[in-house]
Amino acid sequence: MTEEERVETAAANMLECVAAIVDDCTEHNRKTGAAYNVFNIAGIGEKEVIMCRVFADLLNPKGDHYQGSVYLKFFMDEMEKELPPHARFDDLSKVKVALEFSTGANRRIDITLDDGAVFIPIEVKINAGEQEDQVADYAAESRTRNNSDIPVLFLTKDGRDSTDTSLKKGKDYDYVPISFAKHIAGWLGKCHELETTKNVPPVREIIKQLAQTVKSFCGYAEEESMSEKINKLVMGTKDGFETALRIWETVNELDNKVVEKFWGEIRKLVHGAERYEEGKQGGKWQSLKILVVENYELIINYDWKSMFVQTVDSAEIDDETANKIISALNKQMGLTNAAGVWSKCRIGAYSPKAAYPGIKNTGDDKIYKYELFQAYSTPQNAADEIKKAVNNLKNIIYKK
Repeated sequence: MTEEERVETAAANMLECVAAIVDDCTEHNRKTGAAYNVFNIAGIGEKEVIMCRVFADLLNPKGDHYQGSVYLKFFMDEMEKELPPHARFDDLSKVKVALEFSTGANRRIDITLDDGAVFIPIEVKINAGEQEDQVADYAAESRTRNNSDIPVLFLTKDGRDSTDTSLKKGKDYDYVPISFAKHIAGWLGKCHELETTKNVPPVREIIKQLAQTVKSFCGYAEEESMSEKINKLVMGTKDGFETALRIWETVNELDNKVVEKFWGEIRKLVHGAERYEEGKQGGKWQSLKILVVENYELIINYDWKSMFVQTVDSAEIDDETANKIISALNKQMGLTNAAGVWSKCRIGAYSPKAAYPGIKNTGDDKIYKYELFQAYSTPQNAADEIKKAVNNLKNIIYKK
């Protein structure tokens, strides 16, 4: 047997073993309902406004959980290393928790903790980007309301820095980055393990499902037992690890293959389509740019999670036309509120929940990319979907 044949055989055997593990865990979920999650079912797991309401109620000593200030205490314990020593509340029961707190700069902070002496602002970013000077304004509000510097807690999936490079990072400065993956997951874990939480099933289950949702959108497996079993299979032997590595290398190339099809065969089938790249946090949009009508062009990303219309000469788009374009983009992406006004000359939509027509986006990006790769194997169908989007926009703009 050649080395190539040996690797192929080992990979096939490993995939069979993984499939068996998945089947076992699926059967377990069917019998126990362990995978049933209200946040995922309702599609609200990554909606910042709704998630902030849930977090704020858990933090609130007078929240509907009726557990007093214990959840707030666990949160402050989690923040002990992130905040300066003077950012402590003398009496947690007197802390007021506010949503969308209005600032002097006419901004709205997602969540604030305030006992009259200490004011802690929390800005939550799950998928949305930052507005200009947003964190800077919140830091200024914090300085105004505190006798000494208390930074903004800037909460993102992975604890990334603010995009505002003029800000100073650190517990004694403008903001401190914290993450769902570490801080919120750790906090919810402590809340869930509390004996009084375990004795109140509705609260216990909501916290458990909330923790699962956080792990899910941070890229962790929701079913930990499945992950553990696969991990043992992969890490059990050197051969097992090498085989898994070869499989991963193949899977990791999938994204590039999808882009190649989009920029290659599909682009050639759409008249006038051009490759288009634009920088964004964490990478670039890898899109096609198509002239819709004179002075209007559509940019559609290879994964269909981003579309926007812009004017070639940066002319303003009137409100009536903008609203119609927003409606068309939402419909094209299969969503209700993904699109909005990005600027006076650009109407856009981005959502991790968006999907190519006919594909159900379950939130697993690798599975979605696989299904997209299969769909792009018939490039004419993909080209026709793009042409349909262009024609819909053309009708809107011509009728304005």
